[in-house]
Amino acid sequence: MSSLPALPVLPRLQIDGHYLAAESPRSTGGPWFDVMALADGRAVMFVGDTAAGDIEPGKATVNPEPDDLARRGSETPSATGRLRMSLARLFADDDLAAVLDRVDQEFDGGELASPSTVCVAVIDPLDGQVDYSTYGHPPPLVVAPDNTRYLPTARGSLGRSLALPSKTARLAPGEVLVLHSKGLGPESGQAVAARLAEAIRNTDAAGSPTSARMYHTVGTDSVCRTTTAELRRCGSYGALAVLAVQHRPEASRLAMTVPAVHKSLEAVDRTVGDWLSGLRSSVEDGVGVAMAVGEAVTNAIQHAFVGRRVGSVRVEAELQKDGILAFSVHDDGCWLPPESSRTGRSGRGLSMIARLCDRMVVHRETTGTVIELRRRLHHPVVRSSAAAPRK
Repeated sequence: MSSLPALPVLPRLQIDGHYLAAESPRSTGGPWFDVMALADGRAVMFVGDTAAGDIEPGKATVNPEPDDLARRGSETPSATGRLRMSLARLFADDDLAAVLDRVDQEFDGGELASPSTVCVAVIDPLDGQVDYSTYGHPPPLVVAPDNTRYLPTARGSLGRSLALPSKTARLAPGEVLVLHSKGLGPESGQAVAARLAEAIRNTDAAGSPTSARMYHTVGTDSVCRTTTAELRRCGSYGALAVLAVQHRPEASRLAMTVPAVHKSLEAVDRTVGDWLSGLRSSVEDGVGVAMAVGEAVTNAIQHAFVGRRVGSVRVEAELQKDGILAFSVHDDGCWLPPESSRTGRSGRGLSMIARLCDRMVVHRETTGTVIELRRRLHHPVVRSSAAAPRK
């Protein structure tokens, strides 16, 4: 597998994903998975398995743009590729029931020629509600100290012109919702599921690091590791994918005001870096945001107070419910007009900031200048490989 989807970073949900490569490099088929952030703060998770000859496993698009959907759809015309793109496109506007109905209409007539399976779950961080449906795939697993269990299966079959069923459950505080690939090992999916649930119950009872850390801020990562290990132990030697999500306290806002002098840059860099590390965004995001904020503050220090009394610069940041980081740099000075800037220096800082963000808007007001920036944050999927367990 050449690429893995990145996971959204959300203010009220913590999401982790693990991908375990197949034992044999000649293995075909395998898992595909993705997580999407909806505008209202909910997260959509889906995990499926493909058969030999279908699309490259695991490859997915997070929050794709319409042009990207069209391009990828033409590149991967397989049944599973069409299913994944349909889910990504339809969830932009509809709830689960509407999505299932429209996807069924798209695949009516037996277009899903390969035996692809999928489990779809929509998680609401406000009340813990989980809407889900499964098609030939294990249902979501709920991991809890005293009640680790699989949710009831919502069985359906795409392309049969039937009402596709969905079910609703609710996550209690501290519980972790897990979606995992079926695995193409020698044991049936149901046997693997039963042994996995029992293994996690035994681990909880033994007081191992899983139960010690599972319900803290890194609990989803511990659950992913345990789940992939148990699927391997149960005999699933193909590639495996595991997604885990749990509620977390809402990320705090960042707000700091510093004097508009160069020695303030160190404090800004340190504070922004610490705040970003708490969000668990990727290294690339952390570096990009830190550079953008640092450059914006530097610009304000250099250009907003020329010939004036030194003022202050205020930095604010907030992770919005849809996973987009909104941050701003506000000075109380008055920037020089472009024609007054030193030759060769005009505009370089802003163009660099724009390249580091998804969106940049500059507001010049009588009380100062505000640079507003937007960047969608991501968390990487862990990829690993493991030797087959000893007999």
